[in-house]
Parts: sequence; C-alpha cells; structure tokens
Amino acid sequence: VLEKLSQQAAPKKRCLRRTSTGPW
Repeated sequence: VLEKLSQQAAPKKRCLRRTSTGPW
C-alpha cells in the first residue's frame, strides 16, 4: 500500500512542479 501511495504521489508532485517551474 505504501508503494502505491508513493506512485500516486509521484505524478501529483511532478505535475505541481511542472506548473511551478514550467519545463520540468
């Protein structure tokens, strides 16, 4: 379950960073 949560949090964090930085 922990791995599943980490995988779901990874794309969410990447999306947030992409909006914050842009190209990343």
